[in-house]
Amino acid sequence: MVARIAAQSRQPPSGPRPLNLMRDLGAVADLMEVAFKEELDSGARRLIREARTMSRTGPLLLLLSRLSGASVGLHPGFVWEEDGRIVGNVTVVGAHRPAGAWQIANVAVHPDCRGQGIATQLLQTVIEHVRRFDGRSIRLQVRKSSPAIALYQRLGFHSLGAFTRWRTGREIHWDRILTGGRPLRRAVQNDWAAIWELFSSVTPAAQGWPEPRRQNEFRPSFWRAASDLMTGRSVQRWVAPGSDALDGYVELETQPGSSPRLTLRLRADGSDRLAGDLLLVALRQLWFRGGTRAWIEHPDGDGPVEGSLREAGFEPLRTLALMQLQIDRATGK
Repeated sequence: MVARIAAQSRQPPSGPRPLNLMRDLGAVADLMEVAFKEELDSGARRLIREARTMSRTGPLLLLLSRLSGASVGLHPGFVWEEDGRIVGNVTVVGAHRPAGAWQIANVAVHPDCRGQGIATQLLQTVIEHVRRFDGRSIRLQVRKSSPAIALYQRLGFHSLGAFTRWRTGREIHWDRILTGGRPLRRAVQNDWAAIWELFSSVTPAAQGWPEPRRQNEFRPSFWRAASDLMTGRSVQRWVAPGSDALDGYVELETQPGSSPRLTLRLRADGSDRLAGDLLLVALRQLWFRGGTRAWIEHPDGDGPVEGSLREAGFEPLRTLALMQLQIDRATGK
């Protein structure tokens, strides 16, 4: 009897606690696989496999956690433990920009334990954690159709917009892309400020995740050019000049080991056919380089661009809403 009582007393209490990288990473990987089994793509499965591998590295993982700051309170998140079994997890990290911003990378609860308030309490723990570190805001992504949006709204998160990830099919339908014959030209160094003005005019959800792109990414730089040369990264840009500003912009980024990525921006009052002009010039360059598969993330509901993407053979993969909680440090809310 005494032995049984002692064994029971050693059981960890139920509830949220900081994630321990050495002890919990494998269990969190198992939880992610079960919680998101209907949503996992190849990239997510690869990350889960890597997490399981890291969980077996022992002292090396401890060293990495200390180097990352996890050992001094900047841990990557929290878990919910029930009778020694991890059934919930939330991952939160500090962002480099904007100042005071934090990001929630995932909220996972085991299907057998949903509806018990675990996600709510994990998120409330995160909010208190960010407030202790003088955080100003928390952002997260969630599928636009997810019922979890209601939970985030109850906690004070509001929408910053949504974007859709598209991917090309097996072939590009050149003859179906409707164009307006708009004259385009290669971007030159002096275009960088106009490109930035056009890029930053879109909704926050379209400015990049997990962190928004910066002005310096468009400004010519010797060191960036040297880095691109060493890594094999290539960025090609085209613009559609307007009367006093740029009406459109498209970017093709290629890098060894990664699928080519397109970025396309249109001025709100531009021509509907301009999207086709911009898309066609980038896809032709992609084809000249020996590839046809590419992906793009674009603001949801942009009819002209979405129409051109469908004409070219792109398929929508998922639409994510970007939500933000603004933390008022004066009132503690």
